[in-house]
Amino acid sequence: KGPQMKKILFIILSLSVIFALDYSREDVNSTSDTFGEFVGPSYFDNMVTINYFGWENWGGWRDIFAQLCELNNDGSWDTEKAQLIGVGIASGGDGALEGMVGGQGVNSPWVQDPEEIVWAEFMEGYDMYRKKVVLLDSNQERRYVFQYMLSAIEEDEVQTLLEAINLLVNEI
Repeated sequence: KGPQMKKILFIILSLSVIFALDYSREDVNSTSDTFGEFVGPSYFDNMVTINYFGWENWGGWRDIFAQLCELNNDGSWDTEKAQLIGVGIASGGDGALEGMVGGQGVNSPWVQDPEEIVWAEFMEGYDMYRKKVVLLDSNQERRYVFQYMLSAIEEDEVQTLLEAINLLVNEI
């Protein structure tokens, strides 16, 4: 039974690696603690990652990222167990990026994915619309996908998001 159990465990672990979502991109947010480092879900070992997908060239996406940073800074989730990462597509050039990051309190990593490879991988089975939050559990598996229509996350949507984040955090 021992060798057969080991084979089964190996297959399960292999499948979890195959289905894990990850990326490694340079953090371009000058106010982030990881500025200049290559980050992604696996960089934050054994943590839930809150992956926000927005474009840099429009205020509504900037406002949601700032709102998520504020929730992070206010301790709305356990920051020792959950990490926010913004993912853009490098649209709008340096001016758009400067409007997106670097502001007071906007201190979470922001990475760019101009080829939209990360977007395609994370949105598989979902439309590619911007203003999405994809929650990965500590095994880097997609557990929740949220889409927001307005330029801010409404209070009831915030509560639903926080409940999902805290559910995943409590699993660690």
